[in-house]
Amino acid sequence: MSRNFLSLMLGLILFAITIQAQSDINRFQKQHRTNFNKKNLKSMQEMLVKALESSISSKVASAAQTVRELQQIFPEESFSSMLNPLINVVKAENGETSTRILALFALESLHNDEGDAVIKEIQKSTTNNTIREICNAMFIPDIKAEEKSDKINE
Repeated sequence: MSRNFLSLMLGLILFAITIQAQSDINRFQKQHRTNFNKKNLKSMQEMLVKALESSISSKVASAAQTVRELQQIFPEESFSSMLNPLINVVKAENGETSTRILALFALESLHNDEGDAVIKEIQKSTTNNTIREICNAMFIPDIKAEEKSDKINE
């Protein structure tokens, strides 16, 4: 009888663990207790685009960080409306470095070919060494692949 009871308890514990693991809440939401809701996503994107186009650096930086967080929460979303405003922030050579860095990370997190091309372009054209080094770090696997390809072709 105690074996059956023990087996039943073990089964219930395993069942509870399995149910908990299949929860809809992702790791980011658990860690940061976010209240982002998918039904509000479109209006949030519209507000973020306006914030990214602001002349207030702290507002732009906050919006860029929010884009990164949204991308982590909703990885299935493309956030294509954020692409051009982020590109404009990253390309602004006279913008604050910290704001440009956050926008650069947000742009990279979108995993978009156009965004990646802009990051590679900025990697070569920027006069800001910090921005250039971050761009270099973002493409280390690409750089290593190019170096390997160059050695093979020699």
